[in-house]
Amino acid sequence: MSEIPAGVISDTFGRKKAMLISCILRGFGLGLLFIPSHQLWILLLSGLLTAVSESFNSGTMSAWVIDKVKSIDEKYDIENIFSKNSLFLTSTSME
Repeated sequence: MSEIPAGVISDTFGRKKAMLISCILRGFGLGLLFIPSHQLWILLLSGLLTAVSESFNSGTMSAWVIDKVKSIDEKYDIENIFSKNSLFLTSTSME
């Protein structure tokens, strides 16, 4: 739902600004969890903010990595980076 608008913002205003938005939304979302309340809407708002934050983070980080690598070496195999990242995350996760 928010992946496409996040991509448009990232392409229009830049990767750094999109990542900043992601960090701010995640901070607010997680900060809501510290409010001492038993109201469901606070939990739902926290979940919504962190979910939108993840949408900004997921596509923007990959695009930023691709842009940086391509600016250094046009012929570098991008799949190599993502496969090593996936291997590392899979081997260190607790799932």
